[in-house]
Amino acid sequence: MLDASAIVEKLTADGSLLERSSGFWIGNDTLLTAFEALDGAASLRILSPDGTRTVTDQVLALERWQDWALLSVPRAKGPFLKRAANSVNVGDHCVFLEIGASGSRLTDGTITARTPFTRRERFLVASAASDSIGGPLLDDFGDYVGTSRNGPPGASSMSARLAG
Repeated sequence: MLDASAIVEKLTADGSLLERSSGFWIGNDTLLTAFEALDGAASLRILSPDGTRTVTDQVLALERWQDWALLSVPRAKGPFLKRAANSVNVGDHCVFLEIGASGSRLTDGTITARTPFTRRERFLVASAASDSIGGPLLDDFGDYVGTSRNGPPGASSMSARLAG
């Protein structure tokens, strides 16, 4: 999973860093991330696990209310994640990539709630790592079931958009 993940840096017009978030490849040149990872950016710098840095402004598709975006990011052939065949339920185990000042790590979680949020159902997972926004939320088979994102303002948990 780590090889299919990337850091997404939101850049200003002069190339200054605004924020960092995450994304993951779902095809050889297609990166899935949260819409908020690119909202307000002039361009994005994608940092791949192999050290490659790619700047892009190529958005293939996006949905603001469902909070996802597909980016065109050329790369050498590499692994990508596949979408889970089944959804997850409250109480199910999940794994996500948590990114913080001390580096990246796989973190176990449990789906603690399903709740309507904006125009899309969400489920809640305990975490507060903002750099993890846009990263994959995985089921026990290593398939993605959603993308991580921030919860409501002031919340101390991360919510995830259900794949669907």
